[in-house]
Amino acid sequence: MEYLPRQPLDAIIGFFDNDLMHAKSLLRIMSIKKLSRNLALAVPIRDEKMIIWNFMEELWSKYQETKANGGDLRFHLAEFRHIDVFEKYLPVVGIPKSQADGAILDILNQYGKRGLYKIDNDIVSLTDKGLNECRKPIHNWG
Repeated sequence: MEYLPRQPLDAIIGFFDNDLMHAKSLLRIMSIKKLSRNLALAVPIRDEKMIIWNFMEELWSKYQETKANGGDLRFHLAEFRHIDVFEKYLPVVGIPKSQADGAILDILNQYGKRGLYKIDNDIVSLTDKGLNECRKPIHNWG
């Protein structure tokens, strides 16, 4: 029986050991970074769009109802029913329950950069740009 020389085997093993160490380093770095930011990327795009669509429709509905009643046109995030629904849904698609609300908030903050609404602490309000979009007969929250 013929054996391979030891040096090439050591080189192959070393190659895989280096890759394993590199993968462990990447995982360590990712865990050190802000976890909710990484989680937002893990939420499927389809689910991100559902979160945005439902949030915007509920925000518009709340705005119309509150304006008709003469109330304050700023809303607490905790008042949004669909956020609660998605906090319960995201663990089903693999986002840990304890981090679902952070993932949702990251998605809302990212979408908020379009200027349709403003989130200040946990208070949401529509901007003029958001009101203009909401008043259109067909909404494209895309």
